[in-house]
Amino acid sequence: MGALYNVLSSLSNTRNALNTLIATSTQHRTYTDRPVSRPKGHTGRLPASKKAPTTSATKAAKKPATKKTTPKKTPNATADATTKKKAAKPRIKAKPKKAKAKKKARAKAKPKKKPLTKEEKAEAKTKKAAQAKKTQLSDLKKKALLLPSRTEETAWNVFHTEQAKGKKVGQEGFSGLNKNISAAWKAIEPEQLEHYNHLANKNREANDLAYRQFVESYTPLQISEANKARLLLKRLLKQNGQKTFHLSRFQKIKDERLVKRPVNIFNAFCKDRHRSHDFKGIKVTVAAGLIGREWKALSAEDKKKYEDEAQQDRYRYTQELKTVYNKDPSPKKKAAA
Repeated sequence: MGALYNVLSSLSNTRNALNTLIATSTQHRTYTDRPVSRPKGHTGRLPASKKAPTTSATKAAKKPATKKTTPKKTPNATADATTKKKAAKPRIKAKPKKAKAKKKARAKAKPKKKPLTKEEKAEAKTKKAAQAKKTQLSDLKKKALLLPSRTEETAWNVFHTEQAKGKKVGQEGFSGLNKNISAAWKAIEPEQLEHYNHLANKNREANDLAYRQFVESYTPLQISEANKARLLLKRLLKQNGQKTFHLSRFQKIKDERLVKRPVNIFNAFCKDRHRSHDFKGIKVTVAAGLIGREWKALSAEDKKKYEDEAQQDRYRYTQELKTVYNKDPSPKKKAAA
């Protein structure tokens, strides 16, 4: 029995020594000694403290694990691998479309406008027409060209301006002031009158020079268009109740360069009859009636002279339009069928 106990004790000591050796070798194991293998999500190994005891026979049966040698990657191989990785980039998944923001709550509907009454429609139409007329007048005034202001051209006007300058209007008003100036004018001496006549003549010459310079600063075509605008302005302002005195500023601009319109056959005959001075002292209306009766009594052969004169004047008008206004005459409007 003593011998058996000794054998069992030696076996137990041997087993403990083997376990200690195995534990020590496991603790000093490094990753370089670890065989290359694919990583696993879970190895299934138990913790060291819970490992099942292994016998010497089992350890002897296990073969030592052989190290797998992996070939070292060359720089070229690394570059190729990098290129392949770049080439084989995973497709970018399309970003999920954001859900459309909920439509904002609709603004409160504006209250519908009430339909206009007949009176309101008529009033709106009148306002629109008045605005259009106002715009038309403004455009015409721009085209009409504003003439330079003229100074006094008569001795009386020069004297009146001189006397009224700097004087205050008294209780009698402007009428009383004008009466006093008129009384002084009647009592003026001849030498003084000569002085004021001289001033008036100088003013007239200065006005004429300024007028010519103003006209010549524009082309003949611009002056022609200005005269058309002035004619239409006078007509519209007269319809609006404008006084004749205020319409005088829109008189026709005088310019010798303007192309004169051609005369027709009857006008050529009228000019010829007035040049004869046969109607001197006769009223214009009466003379016009007499000339009209004479024209009707003329034969076709006598009218031929005035037809040729009118034709020559039309040719003159066409040529001057081209040279002065640089444009062709507008075609005649066809009569409505």
